[in-house]
Amino acid sequence: MKKYSSKIFKTKILGERTVVLCGTAGHKFVASNEEKLFAAWRPHSMQKLFRSSYQKAASIIMPRQMEKHVSHAPGFLRAEALVGYVAAMDFMVLDHLKTHWDGKQVVDAYRLTQLLVLTLSAKLFMRLEGHRRIDKLVELMDTMMLALHTIPVNIPGTVFH
Repeated sequence: MKKYSSKIFKTKILGERTVVLCGTAGHKFVASNEEKLFAAWRPHSMQKLFRSSYQKAASIIMPRQMEKHVSHAPGFLRAEALVGYVAAMDFMVLDHLKTHWDGKQVVDAYRLTQLLVLTLSAKLFMRLEGHRRIDKLVELMDTMMLALHTIPVNIPGTVFH
């Protein structure tokens, strides 16, 4: 912001061309025009891993085989199956909020939200039980997220080429 502009500027983030809007006015503009003027963006490393980002990025054409996999979601992700999870999810969310958020002066929202999402996923989709296994999953997810947000390095003559 100091180098270019305190309101709007172009740059590259993680090797991708990006426009940065600053301040509350910029955030409000983006939020009110989402899906109209702006496309969802993920770094290339995440696009490879998460197929849904291919659908959002207009500049990327999804291979036909991959499109077929995305449109045929597994049974546990279909709307009919998700309806059955609502009661269990409601109970787990309320329990999580009571355990980790209620009465706390300061909370680590990012970490606790990640813990909640992974707990829900682990219990409902992977049938994992036990806090130690879920804590290990959270730890592994932290490592994976750090790896996903890496800057692409292309140094000829090295393993990074």
